[in-house]
Amino acid sequence: MVLTSSSKVKVKEEDYFLIEGNLLFSKRGEFMDWYAIDKDYIKYLKNFDIYVPNIEYKDKMKCFLGILLKSDDMDYFAPLTSYKPKFTNMKNDIDFYKIVNSKTQKIYGAIDLNNMIPVTSENYTKITFDNLQQFREFTSLRDKKMYWKLLCTEASYIDENLILENAEKLYRLKEQRPNNNISKRCCDFKLLEEKCKEYIEKQNDFEESKDDFDIDIMEE
Repeated sequence: MVLTSSSKVKVKEEDYFLIEGNLLFSKRGEFMDWYAIDKDYIKYLKNFDIYVPNIEYKDKMKCFLGILLKSDDMDYFAPLTSYKPKFTNMKNDIDFYKIVNSKTQKIYGAIDLNNMIPVTSENYTKITFDNLQQFREFTSLRDKKMYWKLLCTEASYIDENLILENAEKLYRLKEQRPNNNISKRCCDFKLLEEKCKEYIEKQNDFEESKDDFDIDIMEE
């Protein structure tokens, strides 16, 4: 297995992100993106690990931050969770990252690194302004723009170097010290990697059988 961190880009608060069309820019260049993960894939993983995040929120979506790690052909993503009052008294750790405006101390939400999961490219989609409505319902264009601005703002307060380093530390901690208290509240990364591969095999088998069926119909 090959495990590497994604390319690291230092993000500072003064490097404010600009919205230009459906792209996000900062004064320093690219940064990590928000992604949507296929619901059927998430449901499949939840059969094997209780720490796989829930993404069923009716008309709302669960955003994932990535790419945090690469393991073989799988990319790791961690879920974004909305603000909760308890976050005020919680400290950052290698498995939990608060999204905070350091000037105003406003907490926007958090990244649950302990719930990060492996996904292949067939089952994730980068979120852009143009495809946003595919994953969440909006009452108006203004509503959509406000939500997009929120995602941009949250991204601008993420220290990429720190979160990438923590993701890799957490992965290795789970692998090397599974009985550690932090490890116990994490997804079983190795198990999920196996299940990820199984899911892709099932998808490929289904597509092959579908193609064979279509060929049989054409030959009749």
